[in-house]
Amino acid sequence: MTVTTTAAVSTASAGTGAVTAAAITADAAPGRLRRTFSRASLRRVGYALLALPIGLAGLPAAVGRGSADRQRRLVQRMLGLPSVPVSRPRVLLHALLSTPLNLASAVLTGYSWWFAVVNLAYPIRPLLGIPGYTANSWGGPSYAGVWAFHALVGGVPLALATCALALGLTSLQRRAARRLLG
Repeated sequence: MTVTTTAAVSTASAGTGAVTAAAITADAAPGRLRRTFSRASLRRVGYALLALPIGLAGLPAAVGRGSADRQRRLVQRMLGLPSVPVSRPRVLLHALLSTPLNLASAVLTGYSWWFAVVNLAYPIRPLLGIPGYTANSWGGPSYAGVWAFHALVGGVPLALATCALALGLTSLQRRAARRLLG
């Protein structure tokens, strides 16, 4: 393990062999951040947003072959599950039983991303019809301060939290898909 903090260096050099919690946190943080914004993670965020419309579109057409194949491909590509031939009734069962979870995932992920983007791009609020864009808003007295405050306090942390939320929700979706689709 690479020791990155001065407290951990002094502890390690004193010969006690103990590693501080600060060193572990400092070392683990870049890995967690990389995992949060990895390609697989962003695919899972996409699945959280796309699973509901594709699942709902597939319900009436689940008797047909195309819809069942489409749902299986979505699960395979975006959740990283192996492609296993599954009967159409099982795909229909998956579509029915996963709809409430897909709805929760789509609403929570979409809502959170919306606010992350609106805070990161604070100056576009008037174009979207959102009131409250004044120089005296939080972070004022200038528009630059308002934008910086909303981006750093509201946008970046919310984007990180949204990715973590979507990863948690899609792990539930992945578990359901593994059980129902094989």
